[in-house]
Amino acid sequence: MIPKVYIHLKTGNEYLVLHRGVVNATNAQNGEKMVLYTPYSHSPMHEPWYVRLESEFDTKFKEKDHG
Repeated sequence: MIPKVYIHLKTGNEYLVLHRGVVNATNAQNGEKMVLYTPYSHSPMHEPWYVRLESEFDTKFKEKDHG
């Protein structure tokens, strides 16, 4: 997957989506699809990484328009 930049609708902050479809393996939420993302910068390996349910992510973020 090619990482894409998304904008948080409430804050306007930019985030780099590293992967969609990460599987939650905790007992209570086993099998839920998650999004793995990090604050947008030029060195994502040095930033904190976050996960959020795909359905929740899609309501709170939009892909950045590169046009």
